[in-house]
Amino acid sequence: MTYSELLHKISFEEILPYVERYNAYCPAQYKCHYDMLCHEETYNDSSDEPIIIGNSTEEDMVQQYGHYLQSTIDNDYGWNYTLGQEIIIEPDVNASLAEIAACCMADTILAIDYDNMEIEYLLSNFDKMSLNKKLQTLRKISENIAFPYTDNLCSILEFCIATHRIDSKTLSILASAKEMKTYVYRSHTYDAEKRADWMIEIIDKYNAFEWGTLPNCVVCLVANSEHFLSYKDTQVAQYICSMCSGEKRIITRENLADWGLGQDLRLAVAFYQ
Repeated sequence: MTYSELLHKISFEEILPYVERYNAYCPAQYKCHYDMLCHEETYNDSSDEPIIIGNSTEEDMVQQYGHYLQSTIDNDYGWNYTLGQEIIIEPDVNASLAEIAACCMADTILAIDYDNMEIEYLLSNFDKMSLNKKLQTLRKISENIAFPYTDNLCSILEFCIATHRIDSKTLSILASAKEMKTYVYRSHTYDAEKRADWMIEIIDKYNAFEWGTLPNCVVCLVANSEHFLSYKDTQVAQYICSMCSGEKRIITRENLADWGLGQDLRLAVAFYQ
């Protein structure tokens, strides 16, 4: 059984009880990862090393849960390669397939490509810059960079990358905010008719806004212009705005160049005060 075959045997609802055990990521992020992996093509090669699932010896985790699994997944070759690897379960492992899937996902969810050297260079001495200089620096950063930073500045940057540039007024508002919580999600329905419901589901059911909300918000919806934003899509933005009591801004983007989205929808939300 390959990693891909394992995921197709197990529903996300079966994996959900193990999310907290195997990773600090919120259920919404796990749901995104699961749906994406289930649609990815696999690279199969009979010479591939298998994924070994064994019992961990981490004392804290064993004491807390009774047992804890570990995998030999190596993220260096990418998701497609990993999905094609055979899974070998060691004889002393007594765990459900759902828990084994959660263990594997805890490793593959970390496989993110980013160039933090470029980010750190561009953002050096950022706190000492004037507002205009800060905005110029943000514009210099490549749209293709994804990154794991969580401070206020990099939350702005992540939002800007996800929205494919926003107007200077919005940038100025975010750069001047005292506090910010930023979220970026891409639907993985591969079906334009289902993507709005998918977004509402991860918000309501899977705690997409795990760090909470703030009084004001900027909500941006991005779609490929071949699969334009529908009224149902814009209702997602309205729904998020209804959670806030202060200033609300909705930005929509339809861009043919964003071909990687296909029929999916990207949602970027910046809550601020």
